[in-house]
Amino acid sequence: MKLTNKLPEINHYGNRIPEGSIFFKIPENIGEIVSASTSYFKGQKPLTSKERSPKYLKNIGIALAVSLLIILIGRVANPIWISIWIGIPIVIALIVSNSSTKFKGVCSYIGTNGFAEYSFLNSPENIITNNEISFNNVTDLLKGSKVRKRNFSYEGTDFIFLWLNNGKEVFKLESTHQNKNNEPDKYPFEYYFMALAVDQWTKKLVSQMPKKLQEEGFLEFDLIANKNSKWINVKHIRMGIGFIEFIFSTKTVRYNHDQIKKMYFQNGSLFMEHKNYEKKLFGFIEKGDKNSIPLTNLSNQAYFFHTFEKLMGYSL
Repeated sequence: MKLTNKLPEINHYGNRIPEGSIFFKIPENIGEIVSASTSYFKGQKPLTSKERSPKYLKNIGIALAVSLLIILIGRVANPIWISIWIGIPIVIALIVSNSSTKFKGVCSYIGTNGFAEYSFLNSPENIITNNEISFNNVTDLLKGSKVRKRNFSYEGTDFIFLWLNNGKEVFKLESTHQNKNNEPDKYPFEYYFMALAVDQWTKKLVSQMPKKLQEEGFLEFDLIANKNSKWINVKHIRMGIGFIEFIFSTKTVRYNHDQIKKMYFQNGSLFMEHKNYEKKLFGFIEKGDKNSIPLTNLSNQAYFFHTFEKLMGYSL
C-alpha cells in the first residue's frame, strides 16, 4: 500500500508539528500516515572542530575534578589505583563528549497500515536505522511483560512487542519501563510508539472481522510458542457470534454466551469456568470444564479483547 497523502499536522503526542521540522525519509508502504515526529529541524548542522573542542575540554575538566576528589577523599596512594581513578572518568568523559557532539536525527511514523522509524548519523543521507514495517507482512503480534523484583523491591517491568509473519520475526522490541502498574503511558517513548502501532494494527483486524465472520462463521486466535528457537502457531480458540471454543488435540470445548459461569485473571492468564464446572471436597475434586488463555502467548491480544466484547457481550 503506497503513501497516498501528505504528512499529518500532528505528532505522536497529538501536538502540532513545529515549523522547520525536517522529515529526511518518508515511508512508502505504511498506508495513510496518522502521526509523525522528528528530531531534525531546519538550521541544524554538524559541529565544527572549533565548536566541539570546548565541550570535550569541559567534560575532561569535570572528569579530572571528580578523579581528584576521589583520590583525596579516599586517600589513594597506590600509583596503580591513582592511574585507574584518573583514567576511568576521562574515558567516560570522552565517550559522553563523542556522543553529545555527534550530528544525528530520528524521524518516526505511525500509519494505518504500518509504522516506520529512521535515523541518520553525520548526514541525513547516511541512514543507520531503517525500519519500515507494513502490516501486509504481519500475521501475529505478541505483547508481553514481566515485573522484576529484588528483595521484594520493584526494579522495573520488562516488556516485549514481537511482530511475526507466520512464525518469522518481522520486528522485535524488548526493553524496560518503570511503571509498577504496567501502564507507562507516554514514557518511555519506545513503548508509547509501539502502543500506537498496536492500535492501528488492531483497527485493521477489526475492519476485516465482518468479512471473516461471514465467510467462515468464526475467528481464530492462536497461541505463539517458541520451540527450538522458532516461533510456532498453536490453534487454541475459535470465536463466533455468541460462542467461544477451546481447541485441543483430543477435543473441543464450547462455551455459549449463557454458559459462562465465571471469568477472572490470574498469573497472567484469563480463566473461564463453564456452568458445568464445580468443586467438591474443598476444591480437591473438580468436575466440568475450566479453561485458560495464557495472555503472554496469545496472538493479537488487543484484537481478542475487542472481539470477545463484541461477539460474546462481556467486557474484560
